[in-house]
Amino acid sequence: MLGWRLFKHSISMIFRNLPVIIRISWFPLLCFGGAIWAFFYSIGLPLSTLWGPSVRLTGSELSSGLFLKFGLFWLFSAFLAIWGVVAWHRYVLLEEAPEGWIPKFQRTAVGTYIWRLILLVLAFLALGVPLGFLLLGVVSALGWIGITLFVVAGVVLATAFTQMAVTLPAAALEKPISFGEAWEASIDDFWQVQLLVVLVGGLQYAADWISTQLVFVPVLGFAVPLLCAAFLAMLNVSILTTLYGHFVEDRPVS
Repeated sequence: MLGWRLFKHSISMIFRNLPVIIRISWFPLLCFGGAIWAFFYSIGLPLSTLWGPSVRLTGSELSSGLFLKFGLFWLFSAFLAIWGVVAWHRYVLLEEAPEGWIPKFQRTAVGTYIWRLILLVLAFLALGVPLGFLLLGVVSALGWIGITLFVVAGVVLATAFTQMAVTLPAAALEKPISFGEAWEASIDDFWQVQLLVVLVGGLQYAADWISTQLVFVPVLGFAVPLLCAAFLAMLNVSILTTLYGHFVEDRPVS
């Protein structure tokens, strides 16, 4: 089945290109680590808070300054992630290998990517939030039938937005396409993309379950969830790359 082949291809893409992934991601990750340290230092907490006992902030500590610092940290982290993601899309789809050990910063591609991501989020909020409230009403009225409808609708919505998210690798290549064009490219294989979404969701559930079992285990309780999150993030990016390559550029998947 195509959905399974897309899933396998996206996973194998990661393991086949681990050296390139390291070259692309090490510097943004180093900057991300520095941003984490700076954020915790600025709010007066040790970095060990990440893996040590939880800390409860008092009302006086929850100031507007804290939220501003967190907002700046989040924006900087998103910027670093997009830098690496754009470099990965371009490596796979354009065979644009990184020069040296620091990925080239593609200013136009990163800017277009950010804009397309904002549009995608706005589209999700415009459609997903009203639908979510509607389905919550259905759940409260119909019980288990409503829950089933809620799950099915969630999967369908996730599939639709996965198809629309193909605009992101297009932006990374500086060959932007509209949401409509992205939708039309894969609409004939909607159910195969849905199978792909279900497979990724199952893998996400398994990773969360494993992380939960290890939450109180020293070292592993911190390292395993971090590795799972990194792998799943890379998998999602690789899936978008694969979908663009297959549906837009007509590349085969084995």
